[in-house]
Amino acid sequence: MEITQMVDKAIKNGIDVVVDLENKNLRIGNKIIIHEGFPCHGYVLDFPKVTSEVALEELKFLYHKYKYSVPSERSMKKHKRYFPALPLDKLDDDCFVNADDRIECMARLETRLLFHSIIGNLEWLDAYGNWFYKNEDFILMKTWF
Repeated sequence: MEITQMVDKAIKNGIDVVVDLENKNLRIGNKIIIHEGFPCHGYVLDFPKVTSEVALEELKFLYHKYKYSVPSERSMKKHKRYFPALPLDKLDDDCFVNADDRIECMARLETRLLFHSIIGNLEWLDAYGNWFYKNEDFILMKTWF
């Protein structure tokens, strides 16, 4: 089965999607799908090869969606968060009407970052510095590349 379809289906159905960016692991429910950057159990990573610029723009877009997403009880219980998002009291009315669920946005952002990293779409540039890339409050750690 193709991993991107599996992730999207899991997100829609409320199944936990857990990403470990440092170790390049992906777990959906209780199944390990990607371990140390390699698909397991016959799964296929069907993710397109794009330029680093295209990958970075997609991640910035997904981060923006995540930042302004609506938190839920479930998202508030998440222990490990790679990215900051606005707290409930900082969201305006438009966010409540038009924004997506925070858990879904987080899963999409983290899985796409993992996929871009595994495929080699992201390239660490010297201009980023030694440890992290930062664009406003969007931060990518060098260890994720």
